[in-house]
Parts: sequence; C-alpha cells; structure tokens
Amino acid sequence: MPEKKRPMRYIRELRMYYGYRHWGKKKRPVLAESAEVVSPLAGQVKPLSQATDPVFSSGVMGQGIVIEPSQGELVSPVNGTVTVLFPTKHAVGIVSEEGVEMLMHIGMDTVSLDGKGFEAHVAQGDKVVVGQQLISFDMDVIKEAGLVTETPVIITNQDDFQADVEGDLPRDIKRGDVLMIAHRTK
Repeated sequence: MPEKKRPMRYIRELRMYYGYRHWGKKKRPVLAESAEVVSPLAGQVKPLSQATDPVFSSGVMGQGIVIEPSQGELVSPVNGTVTVLFPTKHAVGIVSEEGVEMLMHIGMDTVSLDGKGFEAHVAQGDKVVVGQQLISFDMDVIKEAGLVTETPVIITNQDDFQADVEGDLPRDIKRGDVLMIAHRTK
C-alpha cells in the first residue's frame, strides 16, 4: 500500500475533532508518576511505526503501538473517563485517572463506513474501568470494504507521559495483558 501524504491541515482537523484543542495551549493536570495500560484488544501487537497510515506511524498523533485484532471487541485499557466517541463509533478517547490521554482508532479510514459494523457500549462522559467493553466491531464488514482492521492505541499527551512498551514486538497479546507503562515526564 503506497504511503499517503497527509497535509498538516488534516492533522489539525483530526486533533480538533478528537477534542485535543488544548495541545500546545493549556495542560491538563498530571496526577501520577506512572500508569499501567493494558491491551484493549486480543491480537498481534506491533510498533506504531508499522501502522499503514502515516498520521499514526509518524507519531504525530502520539506514541504507542498498533494491534492487528483477532476479535472484534475493544475494551478499556485504563480506569478513566470517555472524553470523545466518534459519531461513527470507530474511535474513542479516554483520560485515565492518572491523567494519561489515550486514543484508540479501530482500523484505517474506517470513518468512511459511517458506523456500519460498529456498536458503542459507552457514551462521551462515561466513567469506565479496565476491561469494560467500549466498542464492538465486525471485522468482516471492515475487510469487505477493503480496509484494514489494525488499531493504533496511543498516548496523546506525550509532553506529560512517555509510553514504554512492555515486552518484545511483534507479539501476540490477549485483552487485559499489560501493554505499556505510561511514565510521567515532568
């Protein structure tokens, strides 16, 4: 698949839509030295640099990993609050109790499905706990549309937290296995 060049305008629009208007302007309080992030999916975890979309693989949206899911169920990787849920239900943002801001984006270009094959089990503003079901998705619907199911799991407030991946990559992972530790940088 050829690399797509995304203009900075596209990246700014993504940031605005995902609710990260404060990037570079104001900071949310950082509440802890570190936070454990567990895998929200079962599948194969790989370095974020291997994501097919350069917006994610370049790290411009944040740091983390990408998971090729083996099942169509996304669960919460942290205890926290749902800060954004796309109307098309293909992506969700969470702020952990420790202040870690996370984004999970199911598939690439799946916004084009307009919600087909996705079912949200939470709403924006909901409090969630580790392992709580967030979104169910039909992997066959995504693949039949010619799209990939790989799912970036990223920490977006990388000025406050450093994502340290646990274990070697690539590797198979189960939902709930420790995925990374977010360490406070300041």
